[in-house]
Amino acid sequence: MPKLDPVGFVENPDQVDIDPITIPICGLHFETRENVCEEFNFTPVASWGNTLAMIEAVESGEDKMAYSFVKWLRNALVGESEYERFAAFLSRPDVLIESSTLQGAITALREAWAARPTLPSSGSAGTGGSTKRTSTAASRARASRSRKSPSARRST
Repeated sequence: MPKLDPVGFVENPDQVDIDPITIPICGLHFETRENVCEEFNFTPVASWGNTLAMIEAVESGEDKMAYSFVKWLRNALVGESEYERFAAFLSRPDVLIESSTLQGAITALREAWAARPTLPSSGSAGTGGSTKRTSTAASRARASRSRKSPSARRST
C-alpha cells in the first residue's frame, strides 16, 4: 500500500505564533450600572473540530444557537481554568451579559484568527509546494520546445 508524504507538517515550529488571544468580555452590573469586564485567553488558532461543531449547530436550527455560541467559545478557551472562570462570569446573577456580547466575542476571535499569518508550508502535496513533472510530461515539454523552426528560434 502506498504511503503519502505528511500533510500539514510544520517545518519551523519555533517560528509559529502560538500566544493566546486575550479578549475582554463585559457585562453590565445591575446595581451599579457599570461595566464589569474580565479578560479571557483563547487559543491562537481555530480548531477544526470546534468550527465543524458550530456549523452543525447553525444547521440544526435557531433553538440551539445561544448554547452553541457559549459552547464554541468554551472550546476555544485555553485550558480548564479559563473555562471555569468563563462559566462563573457568565453565571453571575448580578451582571447582564447579552447574547450579542458573545456573538461579538466570536466575531473578534475569528477576525484575530484570520489576521494571523498562516503556518509556513512544508511543501507537502496539497499545501502549495512545488510539483515535479512526470518523465512523460517533461519529455513532451522538451520535445515541443525543440520542434520550433529555425526561423522561429531566430525571432525570439
